[in-house]
Amino acid sequence: MTGGEARAAALTAAGVEHLFAVPGASGMGLTDAVMKSGKPAYVLAPHEVCAVSMADGYAKTMGRPWKKRWRTAGRRFSMSASSRASTRNASA
Repeated sequence: MTGGEARAAALTAAGVEHLFAVPGASGMGLTDAVMKSGKPAYVLAPHEVCAVSMADGYAKTMGRPWKKRWRTAGRRFSMSASSRASTRNASA
């Protein structure tokens, strides 16, 4: 299991159903793992602002919490995720 596969599995286990992302070299392991497994669903965004806006709109429409951003390998990798997690997890 690669690091990207482990992160994808952890996101799925945490209840994340959609990733709104702008992929980059530092996050390709995770992107590849998500694309292979199909979980969570991957939504490509053309820009960081678009990814956040898409995730925000989806979360508001569906009434779900979301996490804004992760950092990987010391470089910014914008990703937003929606999940069925409780609202206490959405404040991070």
